[in-house]
Amino acid sequence: MTVSAGTLASMFDEAIGEFWSWWVETGAVAVAEAIASEEETDLPAQISERVSAIHPALEWQLTDGVDAAHSLALSAGGTRALRAVTERWLELAPDADGTWEYHPARIPVALGPFPVDGTTIDPAAVSVATEWDATYEQLDVELHIPGTEDFDDAARSELALYLLDATLGEDDTERWVGLIDIVDERPRAAVGLAGLSDLVKASSELATGDGWVATEHRLSKKETVVATVNVSLKHVDHLRHVFHLEVRIQLNEYTNLGMPTDEEAAAVDAVEDELFDRLPDDVLFVGRETGVGQRIMHFYGPDPDRLEHVVEPWASDHPTHDISFDLVVDPEWTMVDRLT
Repeated sequence: MTVSAGTLASMFDEAIGEFWSWWVETGAVAVAEAIASEEETDLPAQISERVSAIHPALEWQLTDGVDAAHSLALSAGGTRALRAVTERWLELAPDADGTWEYHPARIPVALGPFPVDGTTIDPAAVSVATEWDATYEQLDVELHIPGTEDFDDAARSELALYLLDATLGEDDTERWVGLIDIVDERPRAAVGLAGLSDLVKASSELATGDGWVATEHRLSKKETVVATVNVSLKHVDHLRHVFHLEVRIQLNEYTNLGMPTDEEAAAVDAVEDELFDRLPDDVLFVGRETGVGQRIMHFYGPDPDRLEHVVEPWASDHPTHDISFDLVVDPEWTMVDRLT
């Protein structure tokens, strides 16, 4: 296997290179001049055309910069598989300067009142209450958005995400916001939407990245699988970990319910430890399943060659257990959805 996380993202290099060539030669100066003159131009259409050439699902954002005068950001639009592409776009970007800076996701922006379906939404009137979920290490939020009481659920949810992204930035919304509940009255102990950033900053300092949850999945009257998964891992913090490694250890001794005996459980734990000691430090252990006569472990890593180089000789010639493995591309981490 020769593909890597970098190789996957570099599949878009030609279109990204064409975008930056246009930007350096024409776009950067032209867009800055258009912003200064406030004249209408076809530049937004030109940007959209070139962003779409990278991938049709990508979006873009033009705002005031954090350190520069202006910011240009690319957005994966909530599609995890494309988030590495926006990182690659940033890697190939020109250096930031006093005029332009670049970001691989939408950044926070100041919002004034804006119309939605005939109603004026005033972000300054939005209030939010939060509760820290210590297991998932995210903030569950209650949002009160005055004027949206008659909106349908889909419209309210879309608006809530827009407001959260504008307040926190796209990445921090994904990283730190859990459940979102939109309510018709101001929640108790609520703060203004602008105060959410401080709440997120304070709560994020509590995060450990080590929130494990065990669940039992009944397959039949006699078959049960116990899954343990680290639900606090943030995909957005591990964008290069797109390769899923599944290691299956066949149990030598197990009960009529398919679960290991006490002695076998200890033996398999020792086999697990062997693998942990061999894997590169940058590999993420996401979870395990035990049942139906086997132990399955799930990992994500950025380099499949290194993973295969470590696991293949160890698994093929293990002295105590029958071990097999699969290594597949899974940028959205769908292979572990069933664990939760």
